[in-house]
Order: sequence, then structure tokens, then C-alpha cells
Amino acid sequence: MAVATEKKTEQTMPRMGLMAATLAHEIRNPLASISTNSEILRAVLGEDGRENRYVDAILSEVDRIETLVSSVLRFAGREKLCRRPVSLMELAHRVVDRVTEWTHRQGVRLTLGGHDLSVTGDADLLERLIDNLVRNALEAMTDGGSLEISISPRGDGEVALTVRDTGPGLPSSDPEDIFEPFYTTRVHGMGLGLPLSRRIAERHGGSLEARAVPTGGSEFTLVLPGGHRD
Repeated sequence: MAVATEKKTEQTMPRMGLMAATLAHEIRNPLASISTNSEILRAVLGEDGRENRYVDAILSEVDRIETLVSSVLRFAGREKLCRRPVSLMELAHRVVDRVTEWTHRQGVRLTLGGHDLSVTGDADLLERLIDNLVRNALEAMTDGGSLEISISPRGDGEVALTVRDTGPGLPSSDPEDIFEPFYTTRVHGMGLGLPLSRRIAERHGGSLEARAVPTGGSEFTLVLPGGHRD
């Protein structure tokens, strides 16, 4: 099953690479226009303008989208990963910091625990992977609940990062369905987040699996090679 899934992924990647390149082109053109006009607006307002904070917010989001586009292109293509020692706990903390207000607003109790373990990998892509798992969980828990992120050592020097929620569970009886490109149950979803996340894991020599929790909710487990305690 794992070999068949990997082969299917490899067959899908050229199409996804072309799609990513096309989307990047279409996204970057308006981004450049937004950025340029925002800088013009800043000049009109003057450096002491109180409204400059809105300009700063716009430019910050432009930078974030540009980073995301670059990450998708690096994932979909065959570019060399920017590998270096990365603390999974540090990446998880960054993600948690970004969604803290969201969890409070939605009544979700979020916990992060386990061991401070490192892997050798691309920090930007791994952070994007964790971010996607956490945001998916929060989007599923509109009525509140619990979200747990844990990091633990596995056998053979592997490291596991698990994201477990108390939401409605997986949308399909077959967990593999959600890793199919363009599979989504959301009205405005593109169905690319989880396929991209699994591909990031695979490019790091790891895996990303999902399962329904018997008591309710879902659990995603990222397994990567070569961890050590910091």
C-alpha cells in the first residue's frame, strides 16, 4: 500500500508542479501591485501618519503570501531543500503563537508538550506543514474543544510530532482520501494543504499519516528521521 501510494504521488507531482508555477505567476503579479501601491500610500500618509499601521499590516500579509508561494514552488519542484538542524519544538511554538488568539476566540484548549527534539530539514517547509495541521484542526472545531501537539522519540532514531483534536473526525472512512489532491469537504477549500504536507514529509524521508480517534476527533502523525534531544 505504501509503495503504491508513493508511486501515485510521483505520477501526480509533474501536474502539481505545473499548477504551482501557474498559480505563482498569477498570484505574484497582483501581489507586486499591492506592494507598490502600499508603498505609495505610505509616502502619501507620511512617516508619522497614524494610518501607517494599516499599511504595515498589508505589507506584512504580502510578505507572508510571497513566502507561502515560494515554499509551494520549492515543494512542488525539485529544488534542493535548505537543510539544517531544526528544533521541532521551536517550530511548533511559532505556530502556536500565531494561532493563540484564534484558539481563545473559538474556545479551544491548545497544549504543546513532549521532548525538544531536532531533525535535519528545511525549517520553512516543516513549519508550514505543522501550521497546516494545526489550522485544519482549528477550522474543524468551530464549537471549541481540545487540541494537543506532542513531540516524542520513536525507534531507530525517528521523531514523531502528533496533532490530535476533538473535532468531528475525518470526513471519509478511508484516511487516504484526504491526502488526494483537490479532495475537500469545505466550500472554499482547494484540497491541497494535506497533499502538500505529506509531500513535504516524504521529501524529508518521513511520513504523514491520519487516523480517526475512537473517542472522537482525528490524529495526524508526522514521523521524521534523525532526531536528538536539544
